[in-house]
Amino acid sequence: MQNSKSIQITWLQFVLLIHGTQVGVGFLTLPRELARVAGTDGWISIIFGWVLSVVASLFIIHAMKRQPEATLFDLFNHYFGKWVGKTASVIFLFYLIGGSLAIIFSIVSILRIWLMPKTPNFMLILLLAVPTYMIVHHGIKMIGRYAELIFYFSLWIIILLAFPVNHSRWLYLLPFIKEGWMPILSATRLTILSYLGFEISFILYPFLMNKKKAVSAVIVANTLTMLFYLLTTLVCFSYFSSLEILQYTWPTLSLLKVIRVQFLDRWDVIFLAMYMVVISVTWIVYMSLAVFGVKQLIPKSKLSITTVVILLITLVLSLVLDLSHTQVTQMTRTMSDIGIVIAYVLPLCLWGYVKLFEGIRRNHGGDSS
Repeated sequence: MQNSKSIQITWLQFVLLIHGTQVGVGFLTLPRELARVAGTDGWISIIFGWVLSVVASLFIIHAMKRQPEATLFDLFNHYFGKWVGKTASVIFLFYLIGGSLAIIFSIVSILRIWLMPKTPNFMLILLLAVPTYMIVHHGIKMIGRYAELIFYFSLWIIILLAFPVNHSRWLYLLPFIKEGWMPILSATRLTILSYLGFEISFILYPFLMNKKKAVSAVIVANTLTMLFYLLTTLVCFSYFSSLEILQYTWPTLSLLKVIRVQFLDRWDVIFLAMYMVVISVTWIVYMSLAVFGVKQLIPKSKLSITTVVILLITLVLSLVLDLSHTQVTQMTRTMSDIGIVIAYVLPLCLWGYVKLFEGIRRNHGGDSS
């Protein structure tokens, strides 16, 4: 097992790592997707998604606290044996790498559409690779500090969202539950995708200084994300009508065009350039945990070399595939579907298996005595 005593993160870093990983590209697209399925009642689905993400997070914590110094990779080996455990670890490792690549390609695709349409994917990813390497190869402790820094940096987003409120028409939200509960429940699936990121607790839990506060940490992290999504969605729904919002692929960016100052124009472009830093937490955390996973599976591997290899793979894929925005969207959806299994199904199954495993061992020990 990894020696977690030498690598520890604070309660706040644990919270902000989860929150920072959750708040990604979904912030830009979620209002439109919710309006497409549930109309202006989609904001209710955000609350339902929050409940499900909190429940799944609690299952993770309860499964992990049986072996408090072990990561998910250790648990796989402990409960399922060497070969099954290694196989499960490799699958989870590929999920982390795939999630990181999906976010990188998504933000590059958006940057090309809004800012630099003639710049090839390879050049943009190369620019992102340098700062990514500088953070990732330092390990988990560094990404904890990075997530904390970026959280304080991102507070300006709330101030920007306050500008369109003056032009909002809150009557767009009425009446509530106008189409019944089924569209709201259908849209909940979209929201649980936007909450993906709390599954990193599988790996971060052993490094939390005070594990007794793990439950409060995951609740606070998911609640921060819920409030962030709720605020953004309500502002979008009150500014755009239920039909108008469907005309925008990224309504959050279009929303910021309302901001006008004499010395500066196109706030949406400035916002996107700065928000890229916020999204970076998502791919950096996933990649860092993937590098850590490789270290667990191959103890002799070095963090710096593994980081370089993953970044080189990303660069090569950007050259070979040259993905369009539609293909990137499909890639993201595929990883999101896998993420539902990893984040919502695996915790329940693992918790149930751990309870069953320990119950059988306890009974067997009692019979032997």
